[in-house]
Amino acid sequence: SAAAFIASRSDDGFTSWAPSLIIWFTALLLLVNYESDSKYSLNLKNRGLPGNIAISASVAMVVLFGSAGVYEPTNSKVVSIAIIGFLYNLAREIIKDVEDMESDEGRNTLVMKIGPEKTRIVAYLISLSTFISILLPFGLDFFEQQYLILVMPSIIILLMVKTKLSLAQDYAAQQLLKKSLYLCLMAFAVISLI
Repeated sequence: SAAAFIASRSDDGFTSWAPSLIIWFTALLLLVNYESDSKYSLNLKNRGLPGNIAISASVAMVVLFGSAGVYEPTNSKVVSIAIIGFLYNLAREIIKDVEDMESDEGRNTLVMKIGPEKTRIVAYLISLSTFISILLPFGLDFFEQQYLILVMPSIIILLMVKTKLSLAQDYAAQQLLKKSLYLCLMAFAVISLI
């Protein structure tokens, strides 16, 4: 009701408010289909990679939802940060499935299908895509290149993930991804304020 009141005060009315509603509803559908095991649900939690993608997309939608709240859901800076968050989280979710392989018996995770070694390679390739996604907004001039120095700590930690994966140190790898994500988001928050 508060959102409807705000929308009614806006010059564009519902048109400016619709992206927030669409993002919120999509995230809700993803989460319900992830958590629910009813016959009407997609039961994504037990379907492995589709579940990882759903959770990661939900994380990215938080960023988009915030941007939609100020009527800029397609802002190129925000979309690039949402993609970065999606890729970080996807790599981490996949590694966590490797880490939890023994307790996930009966779930259709990626690691159960292709084994831990190949799954670690997939997670590494996604983390490599994350690295590219961090640099790309600077290359496309969404952010000024001089601020690239602020994301360097997150990039250095991100590059350390390969070593941990090659040593089958899954917990350490997903913790590095988490630290790198936090540093990256803090860097972009600072860049946005400069």
